[in-house]
Amino acid sequence: MDLVLKVSVAALTVDELCGLCQSIDPARVLVIGTIASGKSFTVDRIKEKLPYLTINAIDNYRREYQASTKAGEFIAQSKFLKAMSLSKGIFEFTGAGPLFAPMEEICSTNPFDLIVRIHSPVDACMQRVRARSSWPPYPYPELPTEEMIFSIGKKLDSQGFSIGSNYWKEQKLVHVSGVKG
Repeated sequence: MDLVLKVSVAALTVDELCGLCQSIDPARVLVIGTIASGKSFTVDRIKEKLPYLTINAIDNYRREYQASTKAGEFIAQSKFLKAMSLSKGIFEFTGAGPLFAPMEEICSTNPFDLIVRIHSPVDACMQRVRARSSWPPYPYPELPTEEMIFSIGKKLDSQGFSIGSNYWKEQKLVHVSGVKG
């Protein structure tokens, strides 16, 4: 199966995103994208420009709460969502899956100043998946496949985070072209 995720030329580069972040000085930023799309890289670059913002990444919660069991994953997700509902900072996760509905509810009462959708080609994501030497704890042992990565991207599109959208639930949405490899 040949999977291709097309990225429009309208997407910003990470450097352009960092310039935008400095100009609008957001207190709450959400970074989403499929597995291994470059979310953590982007978050680290934003943090360099806005060092006072705390990083809240679901994978960090998974490490902290030993999410190798379903109970640990539940705790990690609960702590992540609690931080998202109460805190300022940079929040990072795929944006799809079981955390989408709670995140959507949180956004209605505590919106983000900026939502960033990372777009990377499936083959670049798979290259990063193969290169990773470690993964955060997770109760399901299978590694991401091309189909999984592609389907998460399509799910994000269907949830309103497609490349043609500039707002999601009245919150500013920007698109960033992920690093190619």
